[in-house]
This record gives sequence, structure tokens and C-alpha cells, in this order.
Amino acid sequence: MSDTDYKKTKIVSRSELAWGSPSEMEGSSTDGTILYGQQDQAPAPAPAQPKKPGTMILGIPSLDNTRNAVAGWLVIVQGPGKGTSVQVGYGWSSIGRDLTNRIVLNFGDTSITGDKHAKILYDSEARKFKVANDEGLNPTRVNGEAIDSAVVLKNGDLIKIGATLLRFVPFCGADFDWNEPEATGTSGEAKA
Repeated sequence: MSDTDYKKTKIVSRSELAWGSPSEMEGSSTDGTILYGQQDQAPAPAPAQPKKPGTMILGIPSLDNTRNAVAGWLVIVQGPGKGTSVQVGYGWSSIGRDLTNRIVLNFGDTSITGDKHAKILYDSEARKFKVANDEGLNPTRVNGEAIDSAVVLKNGDLIKIGATLLRFVPFCGADFDWNEPEATGTSGEAKA
């Protein structure tokens, strides 16, 4: 379709259109504005649709990028999102409702602070996990106790953030780490 195939449009008030005939009027609005004539150009494209809140596009981590490799999981065992797991990576990971956090808990628990309620660490040199309260207004609890500094996590520990209870499940630790040369064989296949 060429530019000449489109109608030209001009917006005028009724007083400006006194010389025009009713047959030229192709549309009108309640404020007295009338559209008539030809359009100069094609209609503007529709604006891009915004992403829905909570939508994330996730990539698959490569094994040479250990920061994004799975080090463990937090499994929601009570509260909104029950039965869902979130991945814990290497280094510090902020936890909160907003998409700016590395670990997003946006399942409807508004008592979780949007940005940086808590944070979890996998330290690959020490091969340990720690959790700490960050900017959360509600205390972060480990096994029922409020924490005021970083606490070492063990398999199965329960972490309460807001009204959400999470069970900690490590993957990396004393017996495995992605940074070990033994983690993959010479062909790149995982050892059994």
C-alpha cells in the first residue's frame, strides 16, 4: 500500500468548517470537532505492549559462568507461591518482590519488602551458604529465630521472609562445586 492510498485528515472546529458541506464531514465528536478530508500518512503503529508484572525472561546459564549456575534452591513451603522453588546462585543474591532482586518472591505476600528484604550468599571458597536480613521491615527468621547478622544455613533450614516460609536445599557444598575441575570430565560431560 502506498502513502497515496491513505486518506488525509485535518481536525477543525465547527466554526472553521462553516464553508464545508455536511457531505465532507466523515466523523464528529461531542466537543464539536469534525474530521474530514484525507490523511497525510499511514496510521502510527500501535505502541508496544508493556510486560506483565512478574514476567521474567530467563537464560540458561553456561557452566563457565558460575555466578549464574545453580548453587541451591529455596522452596516455598508455606504462604503464597507454596510449592514453587527459586534458584540460589553464587555470591550474594538479594531477595524481595521486585524484579530488581536476583531472587524474586512476587507471589502475593506484600509483607515482603519490594527491594532487598533479605540476602543469601553462596561462598564457593568456604563452600557455605549464609542468609542475612537486608532492608526488610519485618525480621528475617531462620528456624523461628529472628536474625540480626548473617547466619550459616544447613540443608533443610526454614527461612521466614514476611509471611512466606522457605526450605533451604543446597546443591553445592563440601562435596560439590561448579568451580572444581572434577565437576566435569575432559569431554565436558558430568562425572558420575
